[in-house]
Amino acid sequence: PQRPTQWCEDFAAQFEALVALRPAVASFTFGILDAAQVQRLHSAGCTVIGTATTVQEALAWAEVGADAVCASGLEAGGHRGTFLGDFTAAQVGTLALVPQCVDALAPQGVAVIAAGGIMDGRGMAAAQALGAQAVQMGTAFLACPESGIGPAYRAALARADATQTRITRSFSGRPARGITNAMMARLQPLEHTWPAYPVHNALMGPVRRAAAEADPAVADDCATFGLLAALRLEQRMAWHEAPAWEAFQKLARRHAAVRGVPRPLPPAARRLRPRLLQWIAALRPAI
Repeated sequence: PQRPTQWCEDFAAQFEALVALRPAVASFTFGILDAAQVQRLHSAGCTVIGTATTVQEALAWAEVGADAVCASGLEAGGHRGTFLGDFTAAQVGTLALVPQCVDALAPQGVAVIAAGGIMDGRGMAAAQALGAQAVQMGTAFLACPESGIGPAYRAALARADATQTRITRSFSGRPARGITNAMMARLQPLEHTWPAYPVHNALMGPVRRAAAEADPAVADDCATFGLLAALRLEQRMAWHEAPAWEAFQKLARRHAAVRGVPRPLPPAARRLRPRLLQWIAALRPAI
């Protein structure tokens, strides 16, 4: 294959487009903004959320002025958001990471959003019990028709259990949790030789395109990553196959049933809640 014409998208251009669009919520991963960038987003009316895999990263986001931090535990599917220190040292589980971030950020009035292995109302309630003001869920919505994943991906999702996911650099050069498949197994022994993200990601582009042209099922198999660990997915994904808005409502009802009588929201959550509701309302017509 030919050398890629570019290794990644122009983040500066993306950021300018984001400021111009003025979304209710702007959420970031794979790194951190500086204080000036956060201020520009605030001036545009955006609530700023940063991703952290350690308490140190959470504090770094608070320092630059983020309104909330998404504490992404080791169980989370897809790419790891680590940006300070070694990826291996940042493998902190959701159960341990969330309360540490809550304790560290509470004095600064920064809300914490829990992510990683949360699939139902019980998980949502557990995250709140740890002090999180909200949860972020990804794999829970993969089976919804709006997600756009292919048949082979859906079949793999239905079959997978907690023993069938791994963290690998093979797909992009950056650690990511995904369902084990033939491509991951073949590339894993060579993982130490891959260049870092985004170079390896760009180099893998022609491989993914060639697979798609040869056999769509193979392409789905090659792209099967971003799935949660520590869950019996084959027993829990059926009701998630509903349209996204319906799945969202079911999650809300199940969370309410688990929680029982709601407790008063802390100040950071009261400030964050209207912006999140505005964001959800904006998404609803599309889903």
